[in-house]
This record gives sequence, structure tokens and C-alpha cells, in this order.
Amino acid sequence: MSVIYLDTSALLKHYVTETGSAWVNRLLATDSLQLALTSRLAGVEATCALARRAREGLLSTTALTNVLRLLDYDLDYLYHCLDVAPATV
Repeated sequence: MSVIYLDTSALLKHYVTETGSAWVNRLLATDSLQLALTSRLAGVEATCALARRAREGLLSTTALTNVLRLLDYDLDYLYHCLDVAPATV
């Protein structure tokens, strides 16, 4: 069984091109990948990071909308989101 955990910085590499994006995309495309884990907080953190990029002019409004839709879909169907204890938050 192949399992990976993506923190927010790794998760973002799947949605915007930056150093390490090709590596993350290869991991997610691997046929043997059975489980991709991330934190429930990663969705919120990634959304904030993407919105910041849009404010800075690095993502167009259309690109932001599209990437947020893809992120939401993937959080529902691609990743297994791990809950975070209130004490951790």
C-alpha cells in the first residue's frame, strides 16, 4: 500500500506551478497510490494562500475560481482529510 501525507505547502504544489510541483504531481498520479492524506486545516490554509496569490496578481480571478473548485473536489474525493483536535487548533 502506498500512502502519502501532504501538508499545505505540498498540497499547493498540485494546484500551482512552483518548485516541487512535478514531484507532487508524479506522486499523486502513481498507480500504486492508495491513500493521499492531508489535514482538514489544509483546505482552509490552501484557500488563503491561493487568495493571497490572486491579490498579488499571480493568479487571475478565473484561475482562482477554477483552482478552488478543483481543490474542493479533491478534498472531497481525492484526499483523506485527517481531523485536528481542538487543542491543536
